Amino acid sequence: MKKIIDVEGLEFCSVNKKMEIHKKKRIPMSSEKYKFFRRTIGFLSKSGYKGEMIDPPYKVLIKTRSMLDIDNPIKPILDGLQDAKILKNDAYIKDLHIIHERGKGTFLKVWVGNIPDPEIKVKDKCNLSDYELIEKCRSLIFQLCKYGGKDWTMSVPVDFNNDSDMILMEIVDRFQNMTK
Repeated sequence: MKKIIDVEGLEFCSVNKKMEIHKKKRIPMSSEKYKFFRRTIGFLSKSGYKGEMIDPPYKVLIKTRSMLDIDNPIKPILDGLQDAKILKNDAYIKDLHIIHERGKGTFLKVWVGNIPDPEIKVKDKCNLSDYELIEKCRSLIFQLCKYGGKDWTMSVPVDFNNDSDMILMEIVDRFQNMTK
């Protein structure tokens, strides 16, 4: 496993602080604190690890100390690793270990590795045609605008053909591949 982050004194952000209501539009949106924490994790990841994106499937070890509950900072940490392109997508994490100390004097240590087990197969992409993907994206954007994010879909296990985040990532990936 590769050490990605090793930092002390970090101010953690809880997943409970992810969303806030826009003051004028009265719709849910990502909070500034959450976005700042994700960017910080991304910056720390890029500073601590200079290699290429690690191939999925992943195993991740996170060690923390904070006054937050064990699960609260985990989602923003994983999102930050994904933003920094350490992880392709946190949906590919097959083995997650968290060691948490409750207390003052915060620290965060993160290791990421891949699982070279031939028994584990990762379904890499959705199988929609370009036309079907474009239509799904149009529908998704319409629903997001009309209902303010209430129809956002995420499944466990991940559904690459229907989950909102997977659909948007797929169209971005395809566009990016066209521009290379």
